[in-house]
Amino acid sequence: MNKLFATVFSILIYSVSYAQELISDTIVVNDTRIILKHPQNCVVQDFPYEEGTIKTLNFKNGNISIFCGTMVKLPLVSTKEIKIDSEFKLFNDVRIIRGVHKWGHFREDDFIKYGISILYQSVSEEEVPFYENILNSAIIEKIK
Repeated sequence: MNKLFATVFSILIYSVSYAQELISDTIVVNDTRIILKHPQNCVVQDFPYEEGTIKTLNFKNGNISIFCGTMVKLPLVSTKEIKIDSEFKLFNDVRIIRGVHKWGHFREDDFIKYGISILYQSVSEEEVPFYENILNSAIIEKIK
């Protein structure tokens, strides 16, 4: 019983501390706003290019890339040498692909009608929940 209590208590402490460290990051591209919640302990880099921008959130064990622009070939993750675990498509608006390639796990969320893709790749199996939580927090809004 004490072991169960200690495990539950540890999970509770981890989830509370994780939630307290989250910040909301907002990216505005043309008439679209992307809101993403992530821990503060990351290095953010912006790479503007002719048709848009790439924003990378670098963590100690991987990164998340956000591609905003019209001239993007989808999917961004190379389809060579990958195993797709799941693929979800909502009309021609949203596509989510999860899988594994030789460098680790990946997930790519394509918001096709907005010209936005958010992905993580080369992530170990143990780190997948961390990155899933960040991608699950994504909000895409049209600015009126």
